Amino acid sequence: MASLIQTDPLHLEIEQEFGDLQLELVHCELCGDYHPPELHLTRATLFDDDEPADA
Repeated sequence: MASLIQTDPLHLEIEQEFGDLQLELVHCELCGDYHPPELHLTRATLFDDDEPADA
């Protein structure tokens, strides 16, 4: 059976170069999607609280 771990030197070099750009994705029970864990930490509003919404 072939190994799933890449041992190609070019692959390892690319992984080291761009390792800091990897995103952590989690399954969100609020929206049912996959996204970074801090996405729902801030309250999302369509309008500023100081201005009334146009009807």
